[in-house]
Amino acid sequence: MQPLLRLYAGGVRGVNAQLAAQLAEERADDGVYWFLYGQLLQHAGRFSEAEAAYQEAERLLGAQPWTKAARGLLLARQGRFREADALYAEAEQLGLQSAEFYLQYARVRNELMDIQGGSRYFDLARAQDPELAEIELKRQAGEAPGEAAGAVARDARHPHGVV
Repeated sequence: MQPLLRLYAGGVRGVNAQLAAQLAEERADDGVYWFLYGQLLQHAGRFSEAEAAYQEAERLLGAQPWTKAARGLLLARQGRFREADALYAEAEQLGLQSAEFYLQYARVRNELMDIQGGSRYFDLARAQDPELAEIELKRQAGEAPGEAAGAVARDARHPHGVV
């Protein structure tokens, strides 16, 4: 974990490319490293590299709900909603259940003009975390800027709510 912390020491935008390359070589068979590296790259806005890191994590770890959801979130943020939807469906089939995940899935379903599906996933999120669902509703309505900022902070977490 220390090498990953050193990698991140420069802040999200300051991912140390040289250290990242060294770690990738040293930890080539560590799927968790690749997943965490993908998160760093995603937060740094390096989406194609993040997607490749997530795919490498999945290759090493096998199908995991949290890797599928992280890739889905990455693709949704790029407007690749059909691909995100497929990954979210896989994550759900693998057992992922969290309010954050369901809210992200609702957003993707709504972007695909599946309002009924979006409502279904929103209701699942509300059943797990009514406060988060209320904040999301206010954010969508443009209300309560302080609470909406809280929603943005929670949204920055990954959709599976464990990382």
